[in-house]
Amino acid sequence: MFRNPETGKWGSNHLLKDCRKARKIYEAMQKIVTPAPAAQPAAQLAIQAAPAAAVANSAQAAGAFLQQQQQPQQDAPPVIQDAYPAARGQLNMIQKGRPSNRTQEIITRQVFQAITCPPAVPDYLRGSETPITFSRADHPPAVPRPGHAALVVEALIGDYTLKKVFMDGGSGINIIFADTLRRINRPTTDLAASETTFHGIVPGQAVTPMGTITLDVIFGTPENFKRESIDFEVVDWKSQYHAILGRPTFARFMAVPHYAYLMLKMPGPKGVITVHGDFNRSNSCDREFSKISEFFGMEEHFEAMAVDNDKTIFLPRKKPAKDAAFNATDDTTTHQVHPMDANKTVKVSSSLPIA
Repeated sequence: MFRNPETGKWGSNHLLKDCRKARKIYEAMQKIVTPAPAAQPAAQLAIQAAPAAAVANSAQAAGAFLQQQQQPQQDAPPVIQDAYPAARGQLNMIQKGRPSNRTQEIITRQVFQAITCPPAVPDYLRGSETPITFSRADHPPAVPRPGHAALVVEALIGDYTLKKVFMDGGSGINIIFADTLRRINRPTTDLAASETTFHGIVPGQAVTPMGTITLDVIFGTPENFKRESIDFEVVDWKSQYHAILGRPTFARFMAVPHYAYLMLKMPGPKGVITVHGDFNRSNSCDREFSKISEFFGMEEHFEAMAVDNDKTIFLPRKKPAKDAAFNATDDTTTHQVHPMDANKTVKVSSSLPIA
């Protein structure tokens, strides 16, 4: 503070904000070194007997408070919201074709009733009382490329042990191949008619099976096994699998797959049934699929070549008739060459064009 000799008024050589900062420092110091009330004399004596180091610490705290006030407040970094990415494409799955309008209406009514008017007592499915769990005890010694190997297991189907049964949780139907039926001595000529068309095998095209057949499927061991009657759609394709079991089979067996462990678990009459896959078997099926896909490409190429070279699809051309013998009387025309003598004539072919 100073006094102006000319005006006689008191002035200051610092700004108003500096006064406010000094005020804050003073208040901070007061909170630190102000003695406690008279009701606590012991605390008051402790503060008065504090060494000089405590005062130095108080000054240091006040300086830190001042430095914090002088630093400009920085805005918090913006929170980046992770947007859900748009799909670049889609992968099809084997799916049943659309049912009739009446059937679809019945299905929709059942779903609506189950959601809006559930029963007072849940209608538990058979096998739901058995908990299915996976633990580290189920972990294989090694898992090459987790999730890439197909879950291919062994099952007893139609009283025959099939080693290559593909458990496909993305399929809405069960498929067995005509070649598999022939190998297990089942005819393919008296199959029940199928009303199903399904998609996902040939892109953009609906496929109609040869027919349907019902076979017993058994998982487990002679000591603990489970049997269900499963409806299959029969198709006449080359495949690396003997059969494909889809979601209907998963639901009938109450089966739970583990695609990393290549394992399938389901409730059985004597506890949980565990069905193991095999990485070597899955790899063998993948290699066989590569050969089949190449064969399919060659087969289509050969069919196109056969159509191009098949002469039976064209109308036969008429063969020209054989030339008949020349007849001087019938095939010529007599012309008089002398105007006065009628005996002087010449014969000209009648097939020559008129000039």
